[in-house]
Amino acid sequence: MKKIVKNPLIVLAVGILIVLGSSVGATRAAFMYKSEAEEVDFHTSNVRVALLEGTDDSKESGDMKDVTDDGVLSFPGIPSDDVKIGNKYKELVSIKNTSTQYDEYVRVTVRKYWVTENDNGEIVKNPSLDPALIKLDIVNNNQAKWFVDAADSTAEEEVYYLTSPVASGQVVPLVRGITISNKVVTAVETKAASDDEGNTISGTIEDYYIYDGGSFYVDVKVDAVQTHNSESAIKGAWGIEAKCDAKDDGTIISINGVSVK
Repeated sequence: MKKIVKNPLIVLAVGILIVLGSSVGATRAAFMYKSEAEEVDFHTSNVRVALLEGTDDSKESGDMKDVTDDGVLSFPGIPSDDVKIGNKYKELVSIKNTSTQYDEYVRVTVRKYWVTENDNGEIVKNPSLDPALIKLDIVNNNQAKWFVDAADSTAEEEVYYLTSPVASGQVVPLVRGITISNKVVTAVETKAASDDEGNTISGTIEDYYIYDGGSFYVDVKVDAVQTHNSESAIKGAWGIEAKCDAKDDGTIISINGVSVK
């Protein structure tokens, strides 16, 4: 029996990636955000939060790009001509408290998924492709502690809470890198081979790369709530039972009975 093996064609976000071994030639990928902050209004305060993107240089100069409105990251850390699947690329994404005078707690919802083209030429979500292969390096150190609410998360969608209040004007890191898992290029399905007209070629099988023609998207929604009367404000805005170490401006110590430490 004859077997045909093809190199896969993979589309990641808006970048077209042609896989040849472990090396990939590509246009620059984009990281898609649906990131307009939702306002939470208690008393007379407007609590607002923004998403920022940049590089080490722009971080040092304070020139991070506000992507809250246009919603698309340009991935400055990914080379335009030699992308490698499995390689971790630096991608700096932060949140900023843009309210004028109020401290706030921040929640981020990250949704990762793949889309492919259907028989009608439409780009549609493909739930059979694994969102876990889109790997974000979420910051969790002395700069920021993001707690993932596992009970409210799925393989596709993860919910994060920043455990410490964010002061007015403060910038806090969220993401510091992105990787597309090597499993993308090893996920193969063997089928009967067919010619250009769709006719089965007798005695011949062909390996099809499952992620061939796929695109990945990461949607991020960020919102915030005031820190005055912390536990009640969090319960009213997000519907969760949070315990804080102070009535106002406290650090969150547990969410729905689960310790964030």
